Amino acid sequence: MLRFEHSEYLLALAAIPLMAGLYALSQHVRRRALKRFGDPALLERLMPGYAPRRNRFKLILLLLSLTLLILSWANPQWGSKREKVQRKGIDLLIAIDISESMLAQDLSPSRLERVKKFAVDLVNRSEGDNIGVLLFSCNSFLQSPFTTDYNFLRMFLESAETGMASSVGTNIGAAIEMAGETFGEDNRNHKALVIFSDGEDHEAQGVEAAEAAAENGLIVMTIGAGTPEGGFIPVSTSFGTEYKRDASGSPVRTRLDESTLRQIAKAANGAYFNIASGSEAVVSGLRERIDRIEKRSFEDRPFSDYQSYFQYLIGLGLLLLATEFLIAFRRTEE
Repeated sequence: MLRFEHSEYLLALAAIPLMAGLYALSQHVRRRALKRFGDPALLERLMPGYAPRRNRFKLILLLLSLTLLILSWANPQWGSKREKVQRKGIDLLIAIDISESMLAQDLSPSRLERVKKFAVDLVNRSEGDNIGVLLFSCNSFLQSPFTTDYNFLRMFLESAETGMASSVGTNIGAAIEMAGETFGEDNRNHKALVIFSDGEDHEAQGVEAAEAAAENGLIVMTIGAGTPEGGFIPVSTSFGTEYKRDASGSPVRTRLDESTLRQIAKAANGAYFNIASGSEAVVSGLRERIDRIEKRSFEDRPFSDYQSYFQYLIGLGLLLLATEFLIAFRRTEE
């Protein structure tokens, strides 16, 4: 299996098409200037040593050389064998409310941004668990299936936005039902659902769905995002940022509904936490509760014993660079 030890260095490859574009632009400007100066055929006879094809060939060699050197900088590696690795963990599904009310700024910078940070902290504190991400408003969808690639999970968590929701409103019950389907029927005792929400449940089916989930062995933890005082919901308009208004024209105030979230957690043998308690306290309490769940064993066979091959790319890159240097810009007169 091929990988790059420092994949972030591959961003430097963006300079290659940029250099090619700048060269093409300079040649276009040069040709236009020569056309204004005189007849191209006559100018070619006046400059017998000029070799545009040779210049393009030198550029290709230079760009290939830089590409190889950048790839070597990222250190390509090849996994030569697999080895068995035993780990223990549970299936953990993180469900995030992306309804409009999560844009309220009673938690700075907003409820959703605070939730995303907490969810990333939770992933960072996890080890061995299969973690998935579910986003919900009135409808629910699986953003990321269960995986142990935590970098992949962090990327999806940080990209969650309210604009991903296809409808308005919040249906926590539907999110719990979809979570139950995601875990599958073969796992009854090694799974947990963590719901980040402000508790607004327009369908009022959350408690009922949590009770049904508990019968199938699912433990549900709820994390409240918001304050009892609440806040207004900012919306972007052509006139700037305003607040969402109801039918009478008054700004809509959204408040944290802790009662609903506590009932959902209690119905599914879980626990409720308030995000305002602070990241460390909430994540520690949440991890402590999750760690009580019976873990099951997983067997992974990841690649190991990676060998580096950067030296071959460096050698070839330097060879191309030396070749480009030895080729003259102009033809030698005979």
